[in-house]
Amino acid sequence: MELVVIDHHQLQVDLTKLDNTKIILASNLEEFYQKARIYIKEDYDLVISDEDPDGITSVIIYNLYKNKKINFLGNRNGLKKEDINLLKEKGIKSIIAFDWFPFNYSDLNDFDKIIYISPRSSNLGNINTSDTVYQALPETGKFGRDISTIGTVCDYLVDNCKEKINSVVLDYKGLFPELINLAEENKLDRYNVYKINNANTKFFDLSLMLWAPFILEGQEGNNKLIELITQNQIFTLNELFNNSNNPTVIYLQRLWKKLENLLKQEEENFNLNKRVIGKLIFYEVKTNKPGFMSKFSSIISDKYPNGEVIVMRTRNENKGIFSHSLRTKIGNYNLGKLMIKLGVGGGHEEAAGANVKIEKEEWFEKELIKEINNF
Repeated sequence: MELVVIDHHQLQVDLTKLDNTKIILASNLEEFYQKARIYIKEDYDLVISDEDPDGITSVIIYNLYKNKKINFLGNRNGLKKEDINLLKEKGIKSIIAFDWFPFNYSDLNDFDKIIYISPRSSNLGNINTSDTVYQALPETGKFGRDISTIGTVCDYLVDNCKEKINSVVLDYKGLFPELINLAEENKLDRYNVYKINNANTKFFDLSLMLWAPFILEGQEGNNKLIELITQNQIFTLNELFNNSNNPTVIYLQRLWKKLENLLKQEEENFNLNKRVIGKLIFYEVKTNKPGFMSKFSSIISDKYPNGEVIVMRTRNENKGIFSHSLRTKIGNYNLGKLMIKLGVGGGHEEAAGANVKIEKEEWFEKELIKEINNF
């Protein structure tokens, strides 16, 4: 079985020690996108991705390019030996994976061949996956650009994709009047693209819309979103905020309002029950829905710009673990590497995830207090 991975996460595995793996390198981003295109444009038996907006927007853009129904599987747990064997029994011989952090949790030696494509491998920066897919498949046009922009904003990687995001703002001046001057002056960043003068921009709402299917309906929500776009094709960002007969727009609008209400209720509870220990803010999330904690922690972290680290958790009794989402606006801590160091997870500099056994939760909190408060 061949596995092609288009990703941008920090790795927990040394790919140079795997005999079955080829790492694609490039000297600049233009070359990187050209090399990525060689693999992305091919047909695969199965497409998988993380189930967050960067992963799903990557799949949507790929789907637009192919203009046909694809065999898709959302995956946040990785592929173990038994999973790989089951896929082989179903006739799966080739897989392309987008924005797939669970690559780190998979039994990589059980693949016959792995092609790993990430800008980080060539020290080209942290370019989110849906931007890589869009740049590699420019035939998807303005709709591909718009969808990719939402993926970029959701991953807080605006600084690395300014030209694309500037063009969206200037094409939709009616939606983003407060961002026009910043776009013209090339001054948009991961913070002001979401909020200006303490007021949320429409990019904040767009991020909720693309999170809502997974948070509210799980994997079936993302499957439905991909299928709706495949069946009904393009819509404009303007339509997402106005009346439209497009079934995808109607679906996203409905779920967006539900998610807004959930987030409002959770923030009220957060303000009452958070624990502050130095630079760390601990909170146990009450809403038990997939992806909710990740989005909520991102929203809350924007309210703490001075180096605080938000640590949220949910209890999974069946697995005997606490799942964590960590966020900060200061990348110096490198939360992803810290989770790798502690052997509990990984992620980006400013955003990470961790799974900790319930009986080791006290140890985990002590380690965080030591590492962050003594930084």
